[in-house]
Amino acid sequence: MNKLSGRVIYEDRNFEIAQLEGGGKKESLIIFRGYQGMNIARDGRSHSYSKWSRTLREFGYPGKIFNYRWPSELVDGVGLELACKEAAKCFWKIVDIDHPDQISLIGFSSGGRIIQKILRQLSRIPEMSFNNVYLFGSLARNDDCWPLLLRALSGKIYNFYSTGEELLSSWYMWLLYSHDISGLAKIPFKHWRIDNFNCSHFVKNHNDWEEYLERMLSKAGVKPEEM
Repeated sequence: MNKLSGRVIYEDRNFEIAQLEGGGKKESLIIFRGYQGMNIARDGRSHSYSKWSRTLREFGYPGKIFNYRWPSELVDGVGLELACKEAAKCFWKIVDIDHPDQISLIGFSSGGRIIQKILRQLSRIPEMSFNNVYLFGSLARNDDCWPLLLRALSGKIYNFYSTGEELLSSWYMWLLYSHDISGLAKIPFKHWRIDNFNCSHFVKNHNDWEEYLERMLSKAGVKPEEM
């Protein structure tokens, strides 16, 4: 199978954004892939990308795709705060370099928690708005933040969860969250711009999320050109 290549547009000691080749539209999609965030392998001047990027291209997404990489041990606490701070800085790098008409976000695993924190920050900037947010097996907390996060979006939040996902369940117990997480349960705040999709009947482990990505997007009625 052909590898997808791209170029690094921003990096420092711990953090990096790489742009996937292709995509002629002025829409952009940023992927925060949780524990896979460090697994963007170097290959000379180019990068090899995960199945997430390849599936999105095959699904027909026409815009530019960016992958955000950070140290995989940054899951919670001080490390997560640092990852969120750097992610916000990297987001502005994409805006400065690419000037997209709209940006959507994909959050997998702890990547969903980072998106949740970024949206908290950017909801205070009236002129800044994202299009859609897609959460897959996310560690985003089901607290009272969701109405605030919607202020930073012009589109919708799509939350894909599985009540029996083993690794998420163990992380939830290990991190001792005081709230449910959106990867294990539906977002409890009812709003027409929040859609929950129960994937428990086919997502059983953490690797299933990338395996069934296209199936989940189709299940949600998502059209590639509208992402």
